[in-house]
Amino acid sequence: MKVLCHSFVQNLGGRDFDEVLFKHFAAHFNEKYKIDVYSNASAFVRLRISCEKVKKVLSANAEAPLSIECLIGDTDVRGIITRDEFENLSSKLLERVTVPCSMALKDSGLTVDELYTIELVGSGSHIPALTRKLTSFLKKEPTRTLTAITMSYMKPERENMLAEQDIKGQRNALVFFVHDTRFKLCGTYKSFVTDTEKEEITNNLQITENWLNEDSDNESEQDYTGTLKDLKRVSGICYF
Repeated sequence: MKVLCHSFVQNLGGRDFDEVLFKHFAAHFNEKYKIDVYSNASAFVRLRISCEKVKKVLSANAEAPLSIECLIGDTDVRGIITRDEFENLSSKLLERVTVPCSMALKDSGLTVDELYTIELVGSGSHIPALTRKLTSFLKKEPTRTLTAITMSYMKPERENMLAEQDIKGQRNALVFFVHDTRFKLCGTYKSFVTDTEKEEITNNLQITENWLNEDSDNESEQDYTGTLKDLKRVSGICYF
């Protein structure tokens, strides 16, 4: 197999669609329950993880509920969003979906009519509006018969190894951070954090570990790097 070219645009992945949902529910809960998830590390992480699940539910359903018990203190929160609302909120992202396609066609010297098949991978690729955009632009409906890992094996050997190493490397970095921080909370960082801060950070680590145990082959390098960045942000009190 010969790779003719590759193209991409920044900030156009699954986590960017998660961010749309996060901002929506953060504002909704602030108005309805008078709570600010940005001010609470545990709430910040829990809402982000819940929004990722909502995105996946909306890929197969017309609406999706979101419910989190004791998000901040004793406050239980509930919300619901329809697929149409999500697509409207994501309109600016969806407008950019065809940009890397145009770049790839130009760089490869191919036309839309010369494309034999179009394969989508990654959790974000299941968003119906994204599929519709690509189908309209490329004049062919994309398929999802392969996982991200399987796709990497279809590349030249060196690219395959690098792609797989990048994904595994970022996942391992996240796993290491979780275990290392948990260990240091009982040692190196013990005198620098209060009991409340320790409990909050420990909860964030456990939430992330649960997510790692539930993830699938569809998780990308961006998923792991983004989660690690978020975890470092909310655990900043003990990150050096």
